[in-house]
Amino acid sequence: MSFPQPAQQQQPVVMMPAPQSGTQPTGITTFGEYLGALKRPGLTTQMLNCGQQDWKAHFQRWNALWVFVNLSMLLLSYTTYIVFFIRAADWVNSQNSWIQINVGENLALAAVRYVIFMICAVFLGYLGGFLR
Repeated sequence: MSFPQPAQQQQPVVMMPAPQSGTQPTGITTFGEYLGALKRPGLTTQMLNCGQQDWKAHFQRWNALWVFVNLSMLLLSYTTYIVFFIRAADWVNSQNSWIQINVGENLALAAVRYVIFMICAVFLGYLGGFLR
């Protein structure tokens, strides 16, 4: 006994128009422009529409918003780390005489690590959405 195969529906193919020679590139093209976009991210109702005139500029706005949220979460994470680490270090230092945690040195190393994370987030965001 064989079962009939369902008819396969073909998905429409969406083609992006090829850039014409001699036209100016749209959107952000330099790292300086990218940093400027990070200073003023925003979520608009137009960004939630599925039909866009310029998909590259649309993706660049989403990318800038993503990097801004990522940096904000890193700052919140570091602030939380500072609060909990200082409390834990104070408790450990008061409970044990043989273990002493140097709070300043550990917070400085953590700050360097978080700055490196932030630089990587900005640079990789730029590579992901703005490099041609």
